[in-house]
Amino acid sequence: MWELVLEKIQRLRQLDAQRQAFGAELHQYEAAAPLSEGEIAAAEARLGCALPSELAGFYREVGDGGVGPYYGTVPVNSLQTEDAKYIFIGEQGCGHRTYVISSGPKANAIVFRDLDEDGFTETATSLLAFYENWLDDELAAFQEVRRLIDEGLSAEAIVLELSKSHKRHDGRDLVASVIDAQKPVGLFGSKGQRIYHGATQFPWYENRLNEFRRRTATGGDSPDSSKPTGVRDQPWWRIWN
Repeated sequence: MWELVLEKIQRLRQLDAQRQAFGAELHQYEAAAPLSEGEIAAAEARLGCALPSELAGFYREVGDGGVGPYYGTVPVNSLQTEDAKYIFIGEQGCGHRTYVISSGPKANAIVFRDLDEDGFTETATSLLAFYENWLDDELAAFQEVRRLIDEGLSAEAIVLELSKSHKRHDGRDLVASVIDAQKPVGLFGSKGQRIYHGATQFPWYENRLNEFRRRTATGGDSPDSSKPTGVRDQPWWRIWN
């Protein structure tokens, strides 16, 4: 069930070398070890209900939480049931949460909730489709950036094109990730203390892209490079905590 998702995660992990997609800095496109049937059964006993088939498949085939849309999927021990039929599976940020319907004709369907508002918003999108849609959108954006880099566009021109074609406003970050250029802390700040000064930061992207093109012209690194970088050295579960 989850084989294609795993393949797409691997492709996105290589494209997003600096983990610039939303949430990737947290989950790092990694998951903890998959769970056994006994571990899944124990989680179901704790929750008092069976896990819907696709959620159980995620923990069995992908792993015990981690990689996923937004800030990823929580470990099985962090699953919670609410309103009798909704299972909490992940945070989206700013008080927004993701759930899945546990049973019945809508089992496996994704549900959203804003903690500042009452009620849940059910969708017709299954958990598996939710993952594939997220991966397809991210892969399309990164592949478009790589194509535009190959065509010789400037970083600012790539930003403009990506906003038109994909309604994305993180084009500079995607450029940095595709060419595997790590942002210096002195200019951008650290994870917990970001610096936002576009006028001084924008030239950095252009300069790194130009340097990348000079390297590739002489047979250096390419956008397909999968060499490890510092941002990948820490497992997601350590960042999570």
